Amino acid sequence: MHIKKCRSCGKTFETKKNYQIYCSESCYYESLKGKKRSWIKLKCEKCGKTFEVMKHLKYRKYCSKECSYSMPTRKPTYGRCKKCGKKFKKDRLKRKYCSMECKNKFFKGKNHPSWNGGLSSKYDRLMQTKNWKKWRIGVFERDNYTCQHCGFRSGNGEHRDLHAHHIKSANKYPKLVFVLTNGITLCNKCHGRVHSINFKNKVYRYN
Repeated sequence: MHIKKCRSCGKTFETKKNYQIYCSESCYYESLKGKKRSWIKLKCEKCGKTFEVMKHLKYRKYCSKECSYSMPTRKPTYGRCKKCGKKFKKDRLKRKYCSMECKNKFFKGKNHPSWNGGLSSKYDRLMQTKNWKKWRIGVFERDNYTCQHCGFRSGNGEHRDLHAHHIKSANKYPKLVFVLTNGITLCNKCHGRVHSINFKNKVYRYN
C-alpha cells in the first residue's frame, strides 16, 4: 500500500496505485474546475438537482450513481414464437423462438437451410435410428470386429473401416433389417466388391 496526499483536498489516503494523486472521483473533478475547461449544467432526471459536468459528458442523465441505480430498468420486450406461437420474454431483440426445443423442431424438413428437396432415401434415414446403431454394434461384436470375407482386423498400423452388411437386402426384406443373423461384418474393400462401389476409409482427426 502507498500513502498519498490528495492534491485537491489535502487529505491523506492509502492506495494500491502508485500513480493515484486524488483520494476520490469528486476531488478529481473539483481540481478540474479551476482549469480552462468548458463546463455545462444539467438537471438530474431522478431528483431534479442541478449538477455540473464537462461538456463531453453532456449525455449524463443523473447526478450520482444512487440516482442512476434507483431508476427502473428499460421495459422488457416480448415476441411470438415462430414455431408454437407462444408469447415469451426476449433476452435479445433478434430471438424468434421461445426455447431450443421449438427452434430444433422448426428447422426440420423444408425449413432447414440444408434442405435439398427431400433427396435422402428411407435407407439413409433408417441408418440414423437407435435400432440401426444397436444392430450394427451387435453384428461387429458377434464377428469380433473382423471382416468375414478376408479375415482383416485393424491393427499393426493398418486400418480399414468396418461395415455391417445385410445378407438379404434391406429393401427387399424389410422385416429382416434388424435381425442379427441377417448381418455380416465386412471391411470397406470387401463391401465395395459386393456392391461394385469404392468405399474409401474415413479420415479421422484427433485433437
